Amino acid sequence: MDLVQSKRSSQDDGVTLLLWLSILVADPDWPQFRGPDLNPVGMNQALPERWSKTENVEWAANIPGRGWSSPIVTGGKVFVTTAVTEGKSKPPQIGTTYSNDYLAELKSKGLKDDEAEAKLIERDIENADEVMLHYWFYCLDLKSGAVDWKYELYSGHPPGGRHRKASFTSETPVTNGKVVYV
Repeated sequence: MDLVQSKRSSQDDGVTLLLWLSILVADPDWPQFRGPDLNPVGMNQALPERWSKTENVEWAANIPGRGWSSPIVTGGKVFVTTAVTEGKSKPPQIGTTYSNDYLAELKSKGLKDDEAEAKLIERDIENADEVMLHYWFYCLDLKSGAVDWKYELYSGHPPGGRHRKASFTSETPVTNGKVVYV
């Protein structure tokens, strides 16, 4: 596979994972994060320079939940992870910018360091005991985008918390072509 472009966006309810794949098959395997050589570069010279939700997209699949891991491809199958939350969950923060603006704002309102930090943690950290999750592992057909199967890996409180800039399924699966490790 020369290019896997994924975009995950949450709707207002925060429970929809959208996955788009721009598919140009020359080497159909993308077995790990950043591809076969860990350098997210496709070798096919015919790769598109642009894409959008409709341009140069072979198919789109709507997967419930949140997942920021990358999809992988092997043997004509796409594998992706997601976590579905029972009830309310803190919404993810989009973007890569980290700043201390909120902390500075809290301190400017007269909060002591420990009070400001507690407010920051309340906003940014979702503790394991605050949420119930269902961890899912999906297998989709590379050519059609149809869900071949899905498997619930775990249901319950997560083993740890998460920062709002991450998800409970941030780690990308990996395969040796025979077994997929999640």
